[in-house]
Amino acid sequence: MRRYILLVVCLCLVSLLHAQNRLELVSPNGELKVSLNLSDKIYYSIDYNGDVLLKDNSLQLTLRNQVLGQNPKLRRQKRTSVDEQLTPIVPLKYAKVNNRYNQLLLTFKDYSVEFRAFDDGVAYRFITSQKGDVEVMNEEFAINFPSDYLLHLQQPGSFHTAYEEPYTHVQSNAWKPEERIAVLPVLIDTQKDYKILISESDLADYPCMFLKGTGTNGAISVFPKAPLAFAENSDRSVKITQEADYIAKTKGTRNYPWRYFVISKNDKQLIENTMTYKLAEKNQLQDVSWIKPGQVSWEWWNDASPYGPDVNFVSGYNLDTYKYYIDFASKFGIPYIIMDEGWAKSTRDPYTPNPKVDLHELIRYGKEKNVGIVLWLTWLTVENNFDLFKTFNEWGVKGLKIDFMDRSDQWMVNFYERVAREAAKHHLFVDFHGSFKPAGLEYKYPNVLSYEGVRGMEQMGGCYPDNSLYLPFMRNAVGPMGFIQKPVNPFNSLGKRHSVSKAGNQCRYRPCRIVGDRSRVGKSRRPYAGIKSCLTVAGIKEPDRYHSCQRAAAFAFIYLIFRCPHRFPGKRIQKTFFRFTAGMHEFFPHKADLPFMRLPSHPCALPAPRFLPRLAVK
Repeated sequence: MRRYILLVVCLCLVSLLHAQNRLELVSPNGELKVSLNLSDKIYYSIDYNGDVLLKDNSLQLTLRNQVLGQNPKLRRQKRTSVDEQLTPIVPLKYAKVNNRYNQLLLTFKDYSVEFRAFDDGVAYRFITSQKGDVEVMNEEFAINFPSDYLLHLQQPGSFHTAYEEPYTHVQSNAWKPEERIAVLPVLIDTQKDYKILISESDLADYPCMFLKGTGTNGAISVFPKAPLAFAENSDRSVKITQEADYIAKTKGTRNYPWRYFVISKNDKQLIENTMTYKLAEKNQLQDVSWIKPGQVSWEWWNDASPYGPDVNFVSGYNLDTYKYYIDFASKFGIPYIIMDEGWAKSTRDPYTPNPKVDLHELIRYGKEKNVGIVLWLTWLTVENNFDLFKTFNEWGVKGLKIDFMDRSDQWMVNFYERVAREAAKHHLFVDFHGSFKPAGLEYKYPNVLSYEGVRGMEQMGGCYPDNSLYLPFMRNAVGPMGFIQKPVNPFNSLGKRHSVSKAGNQCRYRPCRIVGDRSRVGKSRRPYAGIKSCLTVAGIKEPDRYHSCQRAAAFAFIYLIFRCPHRFPGKRIQKTFFRFTAGMHEFFPHKADLPFMRLPSHPCALPAPRFLPRLAVK
C-alpha cells in the first residue's frame, strides 16, 4: 500500500514538473498562441488558429560568465492582461493606438523573460537584475520554419552598410550560413495564408540585430562587435581599428530590446501594424509643443539650380538661391527648407557658414516668411562638435539632417540617442540619413522625425518598382521612412514622373517629407499644386485619415506603369492614376480607418474596378 501511495505521489510530482515546464500564452482574440517548453533551453512555437508558423524556436543571452536561458529553472510566473489606448506625440500612423495584449513573465535566477501576445503578433525580451556592468557575448534568437518559406531580405555585404541594398527573395531551405546576413525588418511569406514581419523595438545601449541562415531551414541572430578604437577615414566616416570580443558592455540591471513578430492574414495588416510603438519606451520629454513636423523643400537633388524667367540671378549655393527656395516654400505652405552640403565653408566646421550663403540672413528671412531652416551635417562633425546644438538653437535653426552613420553597433546606437537627447534639450528636431531602421527611439524622443536608410530614387536606375513595391510592407511598416522622391516636374508628354511621384507619396509616410525639385516661384506649377495635396503628412493634419490600402494600391499603379507601359499611352497615364486612386471608396466602415492623405478631385474619377480595394476618399 505504501509503495502504491509513493508511486502516485511520484507520478503527481512528475506531472506537476512537466506542467511547469510547458506553458502557453494566447492572444486576447484567441487566435495566436505561443507554446513554451523549458528544457535545456527556452523553446517556443507560434501557431495561428492551430496552424504552426514557427516551431521550436530558442532564445538565450550569453554573458561573460553566465548563459541566461541554459537549463532554465522557473521560479515563478505572472500573467497580466492589458487593454489601453495610447496617444503618440507625433502620430506616425494613427492619433490613437489600441494596445491590447496578454503577458507572461517568467522569472528565473538573476533574470526574467517577458512574452506578450497581441492580436496581430508576438514579442519577447530579456530582463536582467545583476549588479554592476555586464559584458554580453552573444544573444541567440533562433527561429525554425516547419516548411519551406519564402524570405524577403535586405542583405548587405557586412555590418557596415547604408541600408540601401535591394531586396532579395530566398527560399528558407536555401539560405546557408556562409551567405550574406540580413538587416531587420525581415518579411517571411509562409506561402499559406500568413506573412510574418520580424523586427525589434526599445533598442538602447545595444547593437542592432541581424539574421543569417542556418542551412537547416531556419535563421539565427548575429550582432556587430562593440568597437574599441577608431581611425579617421574621411570627413564623414571612421575606420574601426579594434573590436571587443563582446557585442555590448551594459548595465547589469536593465530591459533588453524586444524581439517581435507581426503576423498577418492580409497584407494591409503589415502596413497598419504599430508594434514598434507599442513596445517602445515611453516619451521622455515634458514639453513637446515645439515639435512641429512638416514638408521640407530640398536643394541638393538638383544642385541648387532653380530655373525660369523669374530667376534673374546666378543660381547655386548662394544667398539669392536660398532666398528663392524660401519664397517657393512660403508660397506653397511648406514649413521648412533643408540646406544640404554646401551651406558651410567646410564639412568639418559647423560654425563657419559659406560666406556666399549668409546663413544668419537666411534664418532671419525665413522667419519673416514662416519657413524654418534645417541644416545638413555629417555624424562625424556632430560627434566632434557636440556643443553645436546649443549654438544652432541660438542662431534660430529648427532641425538637423545627420548623415552617413552607416553602422549599428552599440557605440553607434548610443550616438543616435545622445543626439536625440541633446537636440531635444535645445528644441531641434532630427532627421537621420544613412541610418538603420526605426526601433523605438522616435517615440522615446519624438523630436526624431525620420530615418532614411532606404533604396530611394537618388539611386536613379537602381530604384525600380519591383523593389520599391516591398517598402510599405517591410521598411515603412516598422516606422517612418526617408524615401528620396524624384522631382515631380513632368518629362516628355507622358507625365510619368508626375504621376509616379503622386502615387509614391500616397504609399510612404514620414513626418518630415522632402520635396526635391527645380523650384519655380513665378508661376503656379500644376505638379507642385497637385503633389502638395498628397503631402498631408503624419502629425500635420487629420492624423486619423490614414490607411494602408490606399498606399498599397498606389504602389500597384506604379508597378503597372513600368511593367505595362503600353497600357498607358500619352496623357492617359495621369487620368488613369486619378481613376485608379480617387475611385477607391466605401472600404472601411469606421471613420478612424479612413486614409488621411487627401487625393485631389478629378473629372476622371470613375468607380474602381471590382478587383481593387475600395477606400473612403474625400
